[in-house]
Amino acid sequence: MLGSLSNNTIWAKVMAKFGRRLTAQNYSDLLSCQSVGEAALYLKNNTDYSSILDEVKNTDVHRGRLEELLHRRQFEDFSSLCAFEFAGQSFFYKIIIRRNEIEQLLHCLRLLSFGREDEYLFRLPTFFANHTQINLIGLAKCKSFDEILTVLADTEYAAMLKKYKPQDGQPLDFTGIETTLNTYLYDTIFSLIEENTHGTARRELIELYSMEAELENVLRIVRLKKGFSLSPQFIRSCLISHWLYITSKLLDDMLAAESADEVLRIFQKSKYSKKMPQDKDYLYYEQRFQQILFQKAIHMLHFSVNPSSIFAAYSIFSRIELHNIINIIEGIRYQLSQDQIREMLILENS
Repeated sequence: MLGSLSNNTIWAKVMAKFGRRLTAQNYSDLLSCQSVGEAALYLKNNTDYSSILDEVKNTDVHRGRLEELLHRRQFEDFSSLCAFEFAGQSFFYKIIIRRNEIEQLLHCLRLLSFGREDEYLFRLPTFFANHTQINLIGLAKCKSFDEILTVLADTEYAAMLKKYKPQDGQPLDFTGIETTLNTYLYDTIFSLIEENTHGTARRELIELYSMEAELENVLRIVRLKKGFSLSPQFIRSCLISHWLYITSKLLDDMLAAESADEVLRIFQKSKYSKKMPQDKDYLYYEQRFQQILFQKAIHMLHFSVNPSSIFAAYSIFSRIELHNIINIIEGIRYQLSQDQIREMLILENS
């Protein structure tokens, strides 16, 4: 475990980064931008994202390149914090790598299932290539599921995905793949927590990541209930087996619900009820669920005394902040109104 000096250093560095987060005024200014390039220049000139956006000289910047730079900045941000524990080989570093690997695999497989596999090359995070066991360039060249399995042959992911090889003429079971990979991610997270922490730090980390997994599960139930006629048994098989506040009775009731709205009404009976806005607009429920996790991370950043908990909370906060920025960029690109974009954001005072 870390010594007290390293603990204090990590705590100080995380809180310094948290202190440089986007402010309400930053978000308001970004929402006023008229183009993606204008938003990029604003981020460069007025926020802590300036260093990674040095190549942005004017408003002529490609959206895909901008998003890659922002993701790179976040990855380097996390990696620099991990470097204080065992020369970058901390258990948080392992979590970050696994999460990024799974995100890349799911992105590649999603494009393959849509017949748009050629697009992966243009969204390839080149900064991540030297940190992963996956040959990302090889992955970008794949035109079939068999080719993906070949590229992954020397990784643990090959065995996980092999059983999902589609029969001729059959669609890819993307839901099954997503469940398997996300289950592996959370199993890895909880195993690493058990191996590397104890006491209040362990309890805080288990609570935080259990909440993240649980909210993802409920969102998955909502999505599968909206527009699909699926059995409770099938939906249950699509969930991650990590829970926190949702009781077996509530889960059974949500699985038996006739609609997505009924699932959400049942969810309001859980311990999350006081944290969940009472509006009825399904369109923004994903944001409302993320708001719960966001506020939990902020609370932990302000009140936890455990550096490992603070690091985990900051990683969640940072990922949501990046998600906000990308939503703003996409909203500007598609000429949505400021109010429409704001509804998609997850903010501290919402």
